[in-house]
Formats: sequence, C-alpha cells, structure tokens
Amino acid sequence: MSDIIKEHMDKTNQSENKDKLKVKSANSITTLQMAGNDLREKYGNEILSLLAVYKIANKRQEKVSEWPFPGSPEIVPSNRIAYMIDSIKHPEEIALLRMTYGKMFFVVGVLCAEHTRIGRLTDNGMDKDEAQKIIQVDKRQEEQFGQQLDKALQFADFFIRNNEDTFKDLETQIKRFLDLIFNIETITPTVDEFAMHTAQSAALKSACLSRQVGAAITNDDGDIISTGYNDVPKAGGGLYRSEYGKKDHRCAYLSKQGCSNDVYKRELKKDLSEILAD
Repeated sequence: MSDIIKEHMDKTNQSENKDKLKVKSANSITTLQMAGNDLREKYGNEILSLLAVYKIANKRQEKVSEWPFPGSPEIVPSNRIAYMIDSIKHPEEIALLRMTYGKMFFVVGVLCAEHTRIGRLTDNGMDKDEAQKIIQVDKRQEEQFGQQLDKALQFADFFIRNNEDTFKDLETQIKRFLDLIFNIETITPTVDEFAMHTAQSAALKSACLSRQVGAAITNDDGDIISTGYNDVPKAGGGLYRSEYGKKDHRCAYLSKQGCSNDVYKRELKKDLSEILAD
C-alpha cells in the first residue's frame, strides 16, 4: 500500500514532500500517513484497495499473455499465484477486497506490544515521542478518512503476535493456517478453539441488549463440563430469553427514546456539560 501511495503522491497535498520518502524516518512515515488520508478523503475510503485490485488485475493479465493459448478462458495456469497486500489500515478497504475476492480473501492481523514497536522505531534512530505519535496515528484517527487500524484488525481471520520471543512458534501456526486455507489435509479444532466455539454458541442464548457473553469450562482433554452466559432478570421472575413471538416488555422496545437507563445517562451527560461550561 505504501508503494501505491508513493505512485499517486502528485494527487495529494504531500506531493512537495516526496523527497522525504527516500530515507525511512519519522518524516517519511508521517508523509505517507497524510498522503494516504488525502487519497481517502478525495476518492473515498476504499481507494487504496481499488488501486491494489487494479495492480493485481494487470499482473494477472500479463500472466495470461504468457500462456500457451492467450485469450482462451478454458486454459487455467497450473502455477496459480496468491497476492499479499501489505498493509491495510481502514475497514472499508477490507470491505471492498472481500466484495471483490469473496472467500479467496483472508485478513491476517499482525499485533505487537506498543513498547516493542516503540523500541524498534527508536532503534532505527527515531525519537521516542515521534514513535509514539506515529503509532497513535496508525492506530486510530478521528477523521472518517483517517487510518483506523484498530477497527480494521477486528475483521482479521488470523492473528499473529509479532514479538521476537514468539517468532519460533509462528511457523507452526502460520503453516496450519495456510493448510486450512488450501485444504492440504484434515485439520480438527484444537481444544482451545473448540472451547471458544462452544462459548460463542452459549453467548447466543443471552438476551442482554448491550452485549452477549458466553463461557465454557472444559477438562484437559477438551470435553465440555459446563457452559454459561450473561442474561437479564425478568420482572416477576425468570429471564427475558423466551420463545419467538412472546412480548418483550423491556423499556428499550416500548419507548421511542429507548432504554430508560440510556435516557438517564444522556440527561446526566447534558447536565454535566452545562455545569462544566458554566
């Protein structure tokens, strides 16, 4: 994605700063961040993904011309290629790529402790305050067209913890993930994965309006001992979870203003704002 931003720098407000990109520094990273924001603001939040799709399509077209029978849709090359896009910073970029490639598109979220990231940047000669600022911009910006890495990460299919002390463990995890994608062999869920699946299923039983939380207890062999979930006490006894079609008398459904708790919190917020303003 950085290369794509560089190719289209002349369409951004950072075109005069292009020389800063020759050496990796706080200035070069900030310039790329701002240029990416400019492109999103001008052409839409999914523009970088559109340009990535365009580049991949062109590369595939070049491959077609190299086949024994150019232009023949029946001929499929044996050496099919998977393309990696590094790196996506906005959820709308992910949405467009999913729409384009469907089930052939996978998002890998790379996570790293903030102090480790700062250490890596400062090891390359960057000031600590500059490193922290870059990480915060990378993580989340208030502007709709800004970088929103924390939101984009929520759509990941697989997570990698990029700490040096876990690097040896990554190879096994990544290989298993790729084997699952390409259906190399029959792979069953781990004990933890099956327990999390069960906990997620249990969460669906909750009728709580704010969040549904499930839990599962297993033994060492992964056998389910018990499941649980949060729920809401019902006036007169019992819970609100019931058969479809029965009336739910909670105020969130009866009042146009919504939940009385939320209404009261909004009133408190308004009162506090007025007091602080005075």
